[in-house]
Amino acid sequence: FNEMQVRLRSLIENRTRLLAVISHDLRTPLTLLRLRAENVENSQERDKMLSTIAEMDSMIETTLKFARDETVAEPRRQTDVVSLLQSITDDMSDAGLPVTMAPAQPLVFECRPAALKRALTNLIDNAVKYGKRAQTAVHATPKAIEITIDDEGPGIPEQDLSRVFEPFYRLEESRSRETGGVGLGLAIAQSIVQSHGGELILANRPMGGLRALVTLPR
Repeated sequence: FNEMQVRLRSLIENRTRLLAVISHDLRTPLTLLRLRAENVENSQERDKMLSTIAEMDSMIETTLKFARDETVAEPRRQTDVVSLLQSITDDMSDAGLPVTMAPAQPLVFECRPAALKRALTNLIDNAVKYGKRAQTAVHATPKAIEITIDDEGPGIPEQDLSRVFEPFYRLEESRSRETGGVGLGLAIAQSIVQSHGGELILANRPMGGLRALVTLPR
């Protein structure tokens, strides 16, 4: 069993490195395409081509960041999850975004703080982009730390609640490319939470909006 676990871990690491290499190598031909597109005389066609290239570049950059983060082993350390979440909400609030957090007592959890911060940032960013605002809170149970992120948006159709975690999957009605993002935020957040032994669940709220629930084991 241990040998199988080592082989599986090696397989995943190799696949992730391959993803990083492919994403990196795509940057050069994409740059050449951009230079050629800029020389197109028809302004409408030129703008459409540059827009498509910019979208591809964004997808490659996000994928590359994800692959790099997966291959870099950040050390775990004792971290106050409440302070971590408060720092994210404060930064976003200072930037003028509608993000609030309910008061909570300190809760220490052994984690990779930079990775966990990225996961929570992705979830809060989604709530702001697609749900008008983000309301965050942290609760402690005897066995877990629960972090909730609520928004006031249209929610997600029940049949799509599990599919939105698939890389590059997008909801046409509530999430369009004009709002930014390439459909990797939730996949990245889920991967990070699961690597901490936790679980990420999305659910439509009875009063409207969407709730992202992150459960971390104590």
